[in-house]
Amino acid sequence: MPNYGLSDAEIKELAPLMQCQLDEWQAVTPALDHLQLIDLVRFFTLAERLPGWQAGDRSPVIAFMAELRKRDAVPPLLGNWIRRSTDNRFLPWGSLQSRL
Repeated sequence: MPNYGLSDAEIKELAPLMQCQLDEWQAVTPALDHLQLIDLVRFFTLAERLPGWQAGDRSPVIAFMAELRKRDAVPPLLGNWIRRSTDNRFLPWGSLQSRL
């Protein structure tokens, strides 16, 4: 399994990031540009394959995609890529309950 440029120690140390609340991620998204958000979406989508990085409905991908949607900047095929690249049923948009 690829480590996406992270050492084993970094994988273990950074895994708790995946359990942050969505509002914590949403607090930092406005400062990021479109390309940074897209890069983070791709990284965190794939990073859920790392041990201890499964996030379910807390995935930062949800916050990043919400910000891209707010800016009307979601690349046309990004949602399809996310669904093909993960088994997290909450990606890319979160749970239906959270969107109501």
